[in-house]
Amino acid sequence: MRFLDKWLPYFTGMLDNLPIRKSAKRCNISVKTAFKWRHQFLSLPNKVKAQRLSGIVEIDETLFRYSEKGSRTLSRKAHKRGGDCAGRGRGKGDWVAVLVARDRNKQVFDECLDSADSVTLLGLLENKIAADSVVCSDGFLSYLKMTQDMKVEHKILNASHGKRVKEGVFHIQNVNA
Repeated sequence: MRFLDKWLPYFTGMLDNLPIRKSAKRCNISVKTAFKWRHQFLSLPNKVKAQRLSGIVEIDETLFRYSEKGSRTLSRKAHKRGGDCAGRGRGKGDWVAVLVARDRNKQVFDECLDSADSVTLLGLLENKIAADSVVCSDGFLSYLKMTQDMKVEHKILNASHGKRVKEGVFHIQNVNA
């Protein structure tokens, strides 16, 4: 990471979707260096998380397909491309739950979840959400218990009943986007 003057051109090449070899050639660095830089730049969002969320805080969880792409040894039996190990639907081992919390100042906190119970959520968010905040979420019961324990106001939205916005300002559309 010594060549500070080459970081911006390299990052611009990443934004232009250039392959590693072309990025290395454009910046006059080795392919090995370009590969290391790419992984350094891509790991930055994992290191930069919001320290404090305030105001209207939107919370929701999302699911990503579990992947061991690039691993030399798999922790499960291999299955065909695109298929679930448990068959149809969302097999428990096929998905990873990620909690995402975002305030209206565009501060974002995210974390992979082993469990989505209220104790886990409270441990993750208790020191992240300001006491005078309003939390907006779907009707997940763990969010209700967590907000009661934190003593913050909670607005529950039920999209299946057509309740996507409450009082004109409370919604979870930003965090879902």
